[in-house]
Amino acid sequence: MILTVTLVLSACASVSINRNGDSDIASFAVKDAGQLSLFSSVNGYAEIKGVRDGGRWRFTIPHAKSFRYFLKKDGEIYLPECPMKESDGFGGKLCVYEEE
Repeated sequence: MILTVTLVLSACASVSINRNGDSDIASFAVKDAGQLSLFSSVNGYAEIKGVRDGGRWRFTIPHAKSFRYFLKKDGEIYLPECPMKESDGFGGKLCVYEEE
């Protein structure tokens, strides 16, 4: 039996990270997106294409207690609301996820 533990990012209702065994399910509420991709430090920023599930986009990623990420919405860089951000070193920003 797989136990799913929900870890919701504080102060950010549009993003949630759910533990599912050895993986995490990252879920984003992004309106008006035809396509959404996740780029994360957990896999060397390799593109993961999102799967639309109702009004949310879902991504399966390896479990990590901490990682940086950004999204591409219809081919354009998109940074969702997130409680922590940091510089990407190229003039942009990255969201920072820290498991509580």
